[in-house]
Amino acid sequence: MNKDGLSLVDILAVIGAGRAVEEQPDGRYRVEGRTADGEPVVAICKLQETSRGSERVFVSTVWRLIKR
Repeated sequence: MNKDGLSLVDILAVIGAGRAVEEQPDGRYRVEGRTADGEPVVAICKLQETSRGSERVFVSTVWRLIKR
């Protein structure tokens, strides 16, 4: 996140409006979306159940998606 100059607002935009394009064997998801400025970003996320029975999103890594 810091290496690619992404902010928390960018990450929230990606996981809020992005789409899960792949489920990995360990239960994580590859989510592709765009920052508030429209730049493509990938986030690797996992849903975790809280002690109260609700779910939260754990983001393990993010990076800018540079298409060549």
